[in-house]
Amino acid sequence: MGLEVGLFGKVLLDHADAVLGTVQAAPATLLPSVRRLPAGAPSADAWVMTCAFLYDDEFLPGFHRLLQDLEATLKQRHVNAVEAFALRPTSADDRFRGYLRSHNLFNHEVLEGCGFRSVRTCGDVRLYRLELATLIAAPRWARLGERPEPFPAPQPA
Repeated sequence: MGLEVGLFGKVLLDHADAVLGTVQAAPATLLPSVRRLPAGAPSADAWVMTCAFLYDDEFLPGFHRLLQDLEATLKQRHVNAVEAFALRPTSADDRFRGYLRSHNLFNHEVLEGCGFRSVRTCGDVRLYRLELATLIAAPRWARLGERPEPFPAPQPA
């Protein structure tokens, strides 16, 4: 499958279709440069999250939505796992590292909070992995503002 696909991504839009953020990933086999990162090469069965850009530093929950949508789509494509490289340790100034157009090393706390587990460490760079087999599909709303009409409260008989 690796040669049949290329870079893949998700975009998060607001009510007016303005872009709030993006996330991209690709099969590890298509990313030869990541094999040279200090924490070692990603697994051959994984897709690597290459970058995520948020256009507003107040919108970190947007990354969570983008990541969940990416995970769901990759699971439907029968991908085994998503991996990402993170910089550790991070300071308060680095909380948006990897999300604001300057670095592609993610914040380890954000990845750990999204269910990723550490695989390998070399110096300050750590490789994280999320097994997609552990995820359970649940319906989501495609846009930020879409919500279903609430069901009426049960009435006494």
